Amino acid sequence: MSDAEAAPAPDDRILGVPAAGLIIALLVVRVVVAILLIAWSGRIEDEGILRYDRVAASPVTPYRNFQVEWMPVQTAVVQAVGGRGGAATAAGVTVVAVVADAAVAAALVRGWGLRTAANYLLLGLPLLGVAYARLDLIAVAFAAWAFALTRRGRDGPAGVALGLAALSGLWAAFLLPWVTLRRRRRPTLVWAAAVLAAGGAAWFLVGGPKGPMQVLSYRGATGWDVQSTVGSLLQVFTDGATFLEGGILRIGFASSATRTAILALVLGATAMAWLRWRSDEDPASRPALGITATILALSPTFPPEWTAILVPWTALMWDEDRRIALAAVVAIALTGVLTAVSPDAESTALTTAIVLVRQVALMAVAGWALVLGRRA
Repeated sequence: MSDAEAAPAPDDRILGVPAAGLIIALLVVRVVVAILLIAWSGRIEDEGILRYDRVAASPVTPYRNFQVEWMPVQTAVVQAVGGRGGAATAAGVTVVAVVADAAVAAALVRGWGLRTAANYLLLGLPLLGVAYARLDLIAVAFAAWAFALTRRGRDGPAGVALGLAALSGLWAAFLLPWVTLRRRRRPTLVWAAAVLAAGGAAWFLVGGPKGPMQVLSYRGATGWDVQSTVGSLLQVFTDGATFLEGGILRIGFASSATRTAILALVLGATAMAWLRWRSDEDPASRPALGITATILALSPTFPPEWTAILVPWTALMWDEDRRIALAAVVAIALTGVLTAVSPDAESTALTTAIVLVRQVALMAVAGWALVLGRRA
């Protein structure tokens, strides 16, 4: 299907319900969840929300004077919504997250039609509690719009959106090669590079040179998140003690060499996927899902809210290759289960088992999408 071809018909049905009606119902569910979260924000004890508030209230400069684990656009949003106490910060974060979630759905409607947007809203249900308490959906929204606009031939806006996605979430930088899939899409790369150059220069001038390393290392963390692949294996096969670092329960030691090797593996997976799928009509499905799954499978840090980066590409893959999509759905659903049984990210035999199964599912997604799966 060409980029300009119309998206699926709006009367497509999901679970016997017209896609448009399902979208409305799922948006209502999101509004209800947001209202409940805001109503409960007065009793907020979420360390992530409290950190947002502390960073926003700090009189000194992030990155330059203290370490920050977020990319600059997300940090700017934190400073805009935080600093007025935990309850107000929680409410502000929820509002921004809901708007970003709706923006992802709107991008999918624009690029692929109502059915894909309904799939996205349905698949994202298990993550609402954690996704609406964090700001990771900002990067997801920019990335979704970048691909939707590229699909519609809007090179300039697509490049701006992709650049902003990378400045909002580091993972989105690994999607940049896909704008060069075809010669006519390369102007998008020029716009993205311009946004990245301008944003990077501003980041350097305000925060100093240490910001990128702070983000890459998650504030200089040295241990493995117990909810990462390696961390869960260390939980099973060693007697190592767990410890809290950077607000996350960790185990063991992830050396600089190990982290460099992981980065090289992700870059290698990106290059391999680019070489195999560079003529694919729709890089927003299989390549994007495979790359994001690879990042989550290999990352030394894996907060549950990061799973949100899988959802739009899983929705796109649902009607293309159900096998890959189902493996991604397993990972998304298990993250929802994980946050339900252990909202404070405690380490137990049950949570470790859930994490191991989820990480196996993510590795299956990465392998099927980037290596084994046939081209659509």
